[in-house]
Amino acid sequence: MPIAHPRRVQVGGSRYSPNVPVGAVWAMREAPGHARSLYANPHAVGVCKRTCRGRVHDLDEALTLYAVHLDEHPEIVRQAATEPDGVRFACRCPLYERCHVDLLLRRVDELRAAV
Repeated sequence: MPIAHPRRVQVGGSRYSPNVPVGAVWAMREAPGHARSLYANPHAVGVCKRTCRGRVHDLDEALTLYAVHLDEHPEIVRQAATEPDGVRFACRCPLYERCHVDLLLRRVDELRAAV
């Protein structure tokens, strides 16, 4: 079973009324009251309408595509690294599943360790 990055938290509530833990950074696509985050995975699990014109991704493929997205846009990792230590990143993924936020935060950890 995958272990969530310690700085990842889960968004509660419903799709139309998300409950983001206090102080957490929104790391998802748009939802009522929340703009699309810079940290969102543009490749949705399931039908990916916006980025891939209806292509269907499973979790492995969506995470692989997000890793490529981060490779192509290193400024996303640099921006995430500017968040204060201890700030948590929120996504809807259950904490027992792999998530794009885990990939992002691992890269942030690597970037900070390299400095």
